[in-house]
Order: sequence, then structure tokens, then C-alpha cells
Amino acid sequence: MSPRRPAPGVDPVDRLSLAATFGVDDPVRATSDRWVGQLAAADRADIVIEAVGHQVATLSHAIEATAFGGTVFYFGVADDEAYPISMRLMLRNNLTLKSGVTLDRRRMLEAAGKFAAGHPELLGTYLTHTFAVQNVDDVQGAFELASRPVPERVKIAIAQ
Repeated sequence: MSPRRPAPGVDPVDRLSLAATFGVDDPVRATSDRWVGQLAAADRADIVIEAVGHQVATLSHAIEATAFGGTVFYFGVADDEAYPISMRLMLRNNLTLKSGVTLDRRRMLEAAGKFAAGHPELLGTYLTHTFAVQNVDDVQGAFELASRPVPERVKIAIAQ
């Protein structure tokens, strides 16, 4: 593997104020197709994490952004049964695609709780809005907020 290089974070919403908290050295305000379209071969990464989820195109862009012999990690919940990807690009660049689901949810939730307790500043930055499930207006507000690109919104929770 190459030495660590600056880690870009690509988002069409301005997330500059959150970049350092999440380990992003190079915040890029662009759509993933525009970003990967101008990415030089020397700037392709050994490890690319696609954490948008729910989008066929962003997985393809992550594959395009990966250097020869690199690995793409795909996180999120797939909305579609099948995601078409370029097997030619995967094979010619000797890429690895890794994904999966949490099998032992109880253990993982316990580990996540411990991690969150040890890093309260991260959780406070990541979970930006909480709405009460008992209040229908709150639930509607959560949906409306999630539907708009807002720089101050990262993740939303609906709690009891």
C-alpha cells in the first residue's frame, strides 16, 4: 500500500465545518460524478469508502476512483435488487469490493454504545437532529428535513 495521502470527502453540500471531525483532510464540494470525472490517475486511492448508500451511480464512481489493486467498501442499504457495475474496470484494475450487513446486532449495538460514550463529541456532530415519534408533526418535520440538502444536517433520529 502507498503511504497515507490526504483523505477527500466528496459531498454536493458544503460540509467544510464538519470535515476535520470526520477525518476528512480534503473536503470537496461536488457531486461524485463531477469529482471522479476530473480525478487524475495518480490521485486514485487504495481504499475508497462509499457511504452514501441507496444510489447505483455513487458505487460506480467509487469504483472509478480506486487505484489499481485497491479496495472499495460499500456501506448503506441497497434500494435496488441489482447494481450494475463495470466488471471490466474491476478486473483490469484488480479491485476488491467489500460489503456486508451486521449479523450480530446486539453485540454491535453494545460496541457502538461504548464507542459513542467514549467519543461524545463525535456523536453530537454526527447525530444533528432528533425528533419525537409521539408527535406526528415532529415525524413530518424529520421527513422534510431529510429530504432537503442542508449543511447543518448530518443524521436524523426519530426517538421515543
